[in-house]
Amino acid sequence: QPFTLALVSRLLNGAGFSKVRILDVHSDVALRLIRNSVNVLPYQVVQNVINTVQPGSIVAPDLGAVERVGKLAGIVRHVVQCSKHRDMQTGKLSGFTVPQTVYEKCLIIDDICDGGATFEGLAAELRTKGAKEIYLYVTHAIMSKGCTLKGIDKIYTTDSYWPVPTRMSNFV
Repeated sequence: QPFTLALVSRLLNGAGFSKVRILDVHSDVALRLIRNSVNVLPYQVVQNVINTVQPGSIVAPDLGAVERVGKLAGIVRHVVQCSKHRDMQTGKLSGFTVPQTVYEKCLIIDDICDGGATFEGLAAELRTKGAKEIYLYVTHAIMSKGCTLKGIDKIYTTDSYWPVPTRMSNFV
């Protein structure tokens, strides 16, 4: 939230750190507000997930994720750019689109999962485009609406958010 970010940035800036490392920053605004901050992308973690899953298709859930996902997945992989519509009044998501046929095994890569509606909607559309297995990697798994996402076979995440939902069978 903007107010929270402003408060946190004032606290960090007041501490006078020579460097602030932010794991997979959600918004570049944080990098502008927090002095001496750098975004640390989880390259090794994502490569480990890719090596484990061996996906045919790497999926970016929206336009904002395409460049980031491309960096994380490596230049040898083609990234499928998807899209969605968010009603700004209600926050409700709709209109998920996958512009092409995908391989049977897909890996969606994103920075954060709060309620999971993006990934459930995207998984349903990916299945209509040929996906049989759908995996999700998110750096920050908040999972405010539960740890199971319809249509997602397995979720990979870091321990950046506490409590980590590792007790759930679909989490790695």
